Amino acid sequence: MTPTPTEQVRSPHLLRRLLAVIFGLALVGGLTTACSSDDSGSNTGETSSDNAYPVTIDTTQGQVTIDKKPERVIVANGANAGNLLELGTVPIAVWSQLDAIKRDNPDVLEEIGEDKVFPDLWGSDGYNFEAIANLNPDLIYVTNSMLKSKDDFDRLNAIAPTVSQSGDGKLANWKDSFLSLAAAMGEEEKANTLISNTEKRFSEVGAKIPNIESKTYNYVAYTNFSKPLQYGNGEVLKLLGMTPGPKQDDANQGGISLENVSTLNADLLIVWPYPDELQEKFKALPQYSSLPAVKNESVFFVDQKTASLLIGSGVRDMNKLLDTLAPMLDSLK
Repeated sequence: MTPTPTEQVRSPHLLRRLLAVIFGLALVGGLTTACSSDDSGSNTGETSSDNAYPVTIDTTQGQVTIDKKPERVIVANGANAGNLLELGTVPIAVWSQLDAIKRDNPDVLEEIGEDKVFPDLWGSDGYNFEAIANLNPDLIYVTNSMLKSKDDFDRLNAIAPTVSQSGDGKLANWKDSFLSLAAAMGEEEKANTLISNTEKRFSEVGAKIPNIESKTYNYVAYTNFSKPLQYGNGEVLKLLGMTPGPKQDDANQGGISLENVSTLNADLLIVWPYPDELQEKFKALPQYSSLPAVKNESVFFVDQKTASLLIGSGVRDMNKLLDTLAPMLDSLK
């Protein structure tokens, strides 16, 4: 899904990174377009064992060939560590802040142990190439937002084959992320089974809501930016059978003028206020009280952890998300 942000955001630059991580945005001079769920650049052959090798993976920086099944894997963030565990391999290192993985992926932390969490492998100052090389990996799995420089990619790839989410330079959705890692690990059959089971569970939960196919959603972030209201990527809600609201922009192509809050007219409205105290400010917006979701008590304000889950960056996260969505879905009955 993406690198997990630190608990404290110390500058507008880091806040933009945080929003990009959680809303699935590309950082190219700011907050721009997110990856379509149909983009899939990884090798998605049917084999899933040592017989899959050598395998060639398409990345944002070109093709990468992996000669044999990796055993010493470094992954970015707890969600991808969870994906790797689901594929049967324990990472030798996870780039994440310890507080963040404790908050977002405690199940992963319990399995791997705190000694495998390395917060300083990558940060605002770039990569710690020496520390990465000292871990002697045979695969490095990062997110697209971490591969902005061809030079960085080349230096990482010289240490070990370096693979990212499939796509065109933007962050991929949960399925693409899982499949690109599975392709590198030779475990696509297992990954496809887990994906199918996850999609089935979402569909079954959605089917319990009367007329779910007619229910619409809006998902937005409200921040202290100069353009404070921004659409989030709510594509996972489609797995329940829901439909984006008329103006919902899951591709994250631009924000919403505060004068146009009335366009948030979906049946379900999910808002991530960042920081949390902006919740009351959002409620005070002139058009807020007239929104259909407000009148129907179907507005939900979420925290950073839930916002992370909503982009579904890991297959485990997708299953956790259903529990989080339960009260939201009940409001639509």
